Amino acid sequence: MDGMKARFRYTLLMGLCALVVSCQSPTTQNEASGGLDSLENNASSAAEDVSSSESSSDDLFSEMEGVGSGELPPPPEAPLPSAPAESAIGEVPPPAEVSPPAPTDSVPEAAQIQALDYKAHQNGGTIVIQGSKPLRFTTRKNANINQFVIEISDAILPMRLQRPLLAKDIPGAVGAVQAYQSATSKNANVIIQLRPGAAEPVVQAEGNSLLVLMQAREGSMDMLSENRPTMVEPGSNALLSSASLEDFLRANSRFYGKKISIEFDDIELRDVFKLITEEAGINMIVADDVKGKMSLKLREVPWDQALVLILKSRKLGYTRSGNVLRIANMNEIRLEEEDAVKAAQAIKDTAPLKVRLIPISYAPVADVEKQVKPFLSKRGSVASDARTSSVIVSDIDENLERVEKLVASIDIPPTQVLIEGKIIEASDQFERQFGINWNASGKQISVGSQNLNMPIQVNPPLGAATFNFNPSFGTLDVLGDLNANLRLYEREGSVKVLSSPRIVTLHNEAATISQTVSVPIVSTTPATTGAPLTSVTYKEAKLSLGVTPNVTNDGGVIMIVDVNREFFGEASDSTGNRPLNTRTAKTKVLIRNGQTAVIGGIYQNDTTDIENRVPGLGNLPLVGWLFKTKAKDNRRNELLIFLTPKIIAQATPSLELKKGEL
Repeated sequence: MDGMKARFRYTLLMGLCALVVSCQSPTTQNEASGGLDSLENNASSAAEDVSSSESSSDDLFSEMEGVGSGELPPPPEAPLPSAPAESAIGEVPPPAEVSPPAPTDSVPEAAQIQALDYKAHQNGGTIVIQGSKPLRFTTRKNANINQFVIEISDAILPMRLQRPLLAKDIPGAVGAVQAYQSATSKNANVIIQLRPGAAEPVVQAEGNSLLVLMQAREGSMDMLSENRPTMVEPGSNALLSSASLEDFLRANSRFYGKKISIEFDDIELRDVFKLITEEAGINMIVADDVKGKMSLKLREVPWDQALVLILKSRKLGYTRSGNVLRIANMNEIRLEEEDAVKAAQAIKDTAPLKVRLIPISYAPVADVEKQVKPFLSKRGSVASDARTSSVIVSDIDENLERVEKLVASIDIPPTQVLIEGKIIEASDQFERQFGINWNASGKQISVGSQNLNMPIQVNPPLGAATFNFNPSFGTLDVLGDLNANLRLYEREGSVKVLSSPRIVTLHNEAATISQTVSVPIVSTTPATTGAPLTSVTYKEAKLSLGVTPNVTNDGGVIMIVDVNREFFGEASDSTGNRPLNTRTAKTKVLIRNGQTAVIGGIYQNDTTDIENRVPGLGNLPLVGWLFKTKAKDNRRNELLIFLTPKIIAQATPSLELKKGEL
């Protein structure tokens, strides 16, 4: 606005000068009036120019507000009227000839675009367009393809800048930047490809530069989180929590510090450390012997990783005291650590010994004594007292505290386990017998002076009969008296036995439970004289369960199991003696707490077919049934053994220990 006003004043002044000249020259009244008309026209046109300039340049000045007006081109010269021949006022001597300045039509020079850079940062990134003079621009956004276009008017874009800038691997809101200008156009275009979720950039003019400020929408930061490590609070940085460089490298493989970029050639090493401290906000002391120069180029690297790489490349290390890092040579740090260890050992060797009595509640005292010895110093000693169930330890305070923590962690109530066993046995028996016994007394036949009698008997063995049929056919010729006996027998039985022994025992302690049944056995011994001797003995049938549980840390139970079941069978002979049958299972198995497992099983199926017959005759069709008997015996037996462990009380240490505390 100041430039437009100056232009108006300049035009008005030139018009007044022309009026004065016309008044002093011998011009006519008409010419003078013509000069006034010309002056009025010039003033009116200048006012219109100022008004139009104000209205047309509002946007330009609003965009450049706060940047500076810069150097404007000089206003155009107002044309001077021709000198009049006569003056209406009077004759005056002719003035000296004044040559008016020649009017010049100056065209503004186009701005040269000198640089196009993209700087990525956590806020989305910034694009810097550097020009030779202030740049005039317009912006628009193509929402369909998510592009933002900056059109710079009256600018020249060199060919070296007409190339794409790819930001695929750079975190930020910009995916790519492309600048171009057609050969016949005076406008340069900068196209910015935005990433999904990125907000519309803000373009700000600063001097001869345009700053394109990228912004990320809240809640749409996925694009900014690419290739970015997890950030933590500065006070919780692993580098600051490690006492030395060796401790940090031994316990960490990731870096969490703020990302920084460093690029220098032949920079002093101490200046690099100073830059890192300023970027990371840490306290650091650098030893006097840390000197030298180095060249480095690090881009978006966590500051703790950059520090570790620099230290390792120059064989340097650090020690931490509170929140202050001290940088020094590795050899010097090792010597200091060795001296510190020697000093600490000397203090331990000269420290007074103390005696402490530690009571033991659950663990065997002798076992605790053996476990404590490795944790004592050379001057320390330990003794056990079985009467009071305690151990007596003599050592320095540090070792005594360590031993107390050890005893508290191992002297805990042992875990109790309930073991429940189930022995299921089922047996089925089917027996069938049938046959015919017959006999003929025969009839006496005289053969010469002798009488011949031929009795006939067919008696295949038959067991106990449930049905007897004894027909008598009377006296038949030759055969005499004929008697027949039809015997039928069938038996079916089913037995189911369930045994459920239970027992509770401690962790890693053997336990046994048993049940015994005694059966009398009568035996008769013949005597040489008198009545036979009868004696009674007892035979035992035992059911037992023996188990040794071992509770694991993850809630399982390892058991050594011995299951034994004895029972009497049926009498096998006329004496009434019963056989003793045995079922046994011995194994070692792992079962989860509360779960049931089948540790063993037996399946037995016995089938017996017996046929007693008269040779030859028993094989005859149909008639052969008169000379044979048949028996069938089918027995089936099944045995299953189940075990279920249940942890009654899970022991917990009386003192929680951190890793490495002992």
